[in-house]
Amino acid sequence: MIDISLTDDWSKEESLLVKKVLMGALDNLENQDKEEISVRLTNDYEIRKLNRKYRNIDKTTNVLSFPMNNKINNLGHKMLGDIVISKDTLLRESKEKKKDLDAYIAHMIIHGLLHLKGYEHQEKADAEIMENREIMILKKLGFPNPYL
Repeated sequence: MIDISLTDDWSKEESLLVKKVLMGALDNLENQDKEEISVRLTNDYEIRKLNRKYRNIDKTTNVLSFPMNNKINNLGHKMLGDIVISKDTLLRESKEKKKDLDAYIAHMIIHGLLHLKGYEHQEKADAEIMENREIMILKKLGFPNPYL
């Protein structure tokens, strides 16, 4: 189950893109039929507050992931966690990097999902594994390699 909430900064089409990307990404990962993910599509103001509160980092960011460590909810669904994305930051970064906004949204959603699935990128070897998985999923969904 994918639950998406959004601020006025996001369009209905963008929320549908996020849902489509998540569904496609889950099909390419070790997926359980009854997994639950919550997505908050927001802006820099809200993501900065969350980053400050939960990570003690007082700045904006493109995506935050909050794993739920596979807790089971009252419907019997495994709760993967929450993904929060700031459109303000995505717009700014996609322009700076000369990336298509939809492709960049897809990349950040998959990046956040992989964090929920336990992937990390603090160490070089882990980053390479995570990036390769992102590239593979994006390619299967029709998006370009984000690292080129």
